[in-house]
Amino acid sequence: MNPALQRSLNALQRDPKKSIDAARRGSVSELITLANFWQEIPNMVSLGVMDVFCTHLDERKAPSFPNVPRVEDANLAFMSLLGLSKLTDYPDDDRSLGDLVLRTWPGIYKWGYYFFQIRIVKQDVPDDVRRQTLDVISGGWCVASREPRVRQAMLGTPGLLDIAVQLWVHEDGGPVPSLSNIPLGSALLDALLSKVDERTLTKVVKAAGGKAPNVAKMALSRLRSAIRASPMDPARTQILADLINELSYQQDHRLRYALLSEGVIGTVTQALVAVSKEVTGSRDPAFLDAMLSLFGYLKNCLESTEGFTWVSQALNAGLITAFVDCSPTYAMLSQEDREMILSIFSNLLPRYMIYYSVIAAAEAPILKVDSSEDMKKRIRNSVAKDVWSTLRDLVLERRAISVRFSETKKNQGVACDNVKCHKIDFKNNFKKCTGCQVTLYCSKECLVTAWKEGDHKTVCKLKQQERQEGKLEPLSKRDRQFLHYLSMHDARQHLPHLREEAKSKFPSVPLSSLIISIDYTGVPSTFTVQSLENYSSPPTSGSQNAEARHDSLVERVQKNPGSGTLVEARISGGREDAMVATLAAGDVWNLDRGSMTLGDADLQYEEGGEDDLALLIRKGAY
Repeated sequence: MNPALQRSLNALQRDPKKSIDAARRGSVSELITLANFWQEIPNMVSLGVMDVFCTHLDERKAPSFPNVPRVEDANLAFMSLLGLSKLTDYPDDDRSLGDLVLRTWPGIYKWGYYFFQIRIVKQDVPDDVRRQTLDVISGGWCVASREPRVRQAMLGTPGLLDIAVQLWVHEDGGPVPSLSNIPLGSALLDALLSKVDERTLTKVVKAAGGKAPNVAKMALSRLRSAIRASPMDPARTQILADLINELSYQQDHRLRYALLSEGVIGTVTQALVAVSKEVTGSRDPAFLDAMLSLFGYLKNCLESTEGFTWVSQALNAGLITAFVDCSPTYAMLSQEDREMILSIFSNLLPRYMIYYSVIAAAEAPILKVDSSEDMKKRIRNSVAKDVWSTLRDLVLERRAISVRFSETKKNQGVACDNVKCHKIDFKNNFKKCTGCQVTLYCSKECLVTAWKEGDHKTVCKLKQQERQEGKLEPLSKRDRQFLHYLSMHDARQHLPHLREEAKSKFPSVPLSSLIISIDYTGVPSTFTVQSLENYSSPPTSGSQNAEARHDSLVERVQKNPGSGTLVEARISGGREDAMVATLAAGDVWNLDRGSMTLGDADLQYEEGGEDDLALLIRKGAY
């Protein structure tokens, strides 16, 4: 510290009131000292230090760019903006400080705009001056935004959002690093985007250059840098995660899609893993805040689009081990925050343990916890122990089913698509329809019968249309097949209950005229029956072609009672549920547990009968 500044600091410490009065009168040296050190002196706010800063930021002294103010006024305003940026918070029991900043906001904005134009936008500004100006404007505006009334005024200020975006874009730019531990540009933009609408997000993209992927890459790059830093700064991590939350707020906006495409789920989960390694042993409460922000993002965005893709990504990135490592802290949280976290593992994840890929992603971390005495003790002693136990048992149960599914597929036969035949044999012994190149028949005679007397003439055209349209299916073939396998497996396991349901609801209807309905969208899953005679397809938002195929499948069963059993499964498919319809040849109702092997039972509905594996698409995701 230079001698003059040291003398000024000594004077401030001896007589704060005298230094404040001198700074108010326009002493640049006193104001420099006040702006840099006022927060180190007790009771400075009550002595009127903020009134000094707001006096020099008065709108009447601010220039209208490109007009140039007096040099002295500009220096006083810049140091006052610096002094304002060091305000940590507004007193809860005193509205006067908020009133003061609200009255001064027009001048705070105009001075910030002026400094932005002459010290950031101009090309010949020294790097250290540009860096200091970025921090001072971002910090001053960020402090102003903490007062709700001021933030509302800021949102109504024309041009403010554009500059805030630019401050964020330049936050890490240039060779001179920021002296602040807080990413001030990110904090400011986060405050301005709280629960923002689509129009505002579009303005953000435009102000940042017009390309949503570039905005997504920048936001994620900064979060990745934060979690790689040693030591990790939890406050920085939280702010960066909070901003990503705001950028993802509108589920249909291109920014959310861009973030998903750039790997936001994996990055956020990795950040959570990094926090989980510190949160239980650190005394810094900022780790808890960062943990909540990251879990909150996953709670809000895991079920974007089709859902299962993002759930798998989070599991592969370490979500389960992070949950276990963080578990000792859950008792410290508010009930609302605790329930938010636990609901991911008690409700969200279980609903997706019907996809082969999701189950496979969950198995390894479950086994990792089982093999670690420390991790098992940690979760057993936490408020999450029951949630963990239920999830663990479900994953291991579904994994066992998926293993049997894989083993069964190796030697599994297929069924002839002629409802009057349904011969079961190996796929190589069947012939494909030359039209759709999908449906299989054991003989030419069965193909002709299905064309003339069945529904294949209609379905064949629908399948050809789908192939010509180049329809995309993000759901893998293996996931799709496993959904049918699981539906039939669970239907068979619950036959006693389903027979009781049938006897109670439809006592006079033959079992062969009932549909088995499974709802996997609740926890636990539920099983019931419907009458095939009065059945009508539920409303969907899928393609007309997919709905037509589903209707054709139902009509086929209705016209050929006893030819097979229709099993419907409602599944979680991201933003909307989906329905999977599986038609099993033969009498499923009499496949009692233990009466035949699972593989034998499944011979009746493997891939050869594609018509029998119809998917009702509710949102175009499958």
